[in-house]
Amino acid sequence: MIKYIALWVVKPGLDPDRIWKDWQEKHAPWVKERLAPDLKRYVQHRILEELPGAPVDFFGLTEFWFEDIESAKRAIARMTEPPLDDFMMTYAIPSKVRRVLAEEIEVEL
Repeated sequence: MIKYIALWVVKPGLDPDRIWKDWQEKHAPWVKERLAPDLKRYVQHRILEELPGAPVDFFGLTEFWFEDIESAKRAIARMTEPPLDDFMMTYAIPSKVRRVLAEEIEVEL
């Protein structure tokens, strides 16, 4: 499984609870429509609190799951095609978004 992981920062002065709600209600439908049929799983994570010694300025982390690198790259290319995601354009600071492609293995416990 390949994951596209994005950590993003919100513009100052915005209500975090409003952003959290809109992320689920406005961003999720756009993602599902735009990344189908390649997207296999989509997970939103809201940062609740920083841990000592590890300050962050991120609001949230998003995981987009794909079967392979080719499907991930196809889907990522579609995310940059117009119309762009209105939610991210409204709330995020594009220069502070961090993105990676990562390969997953599950470690047996």
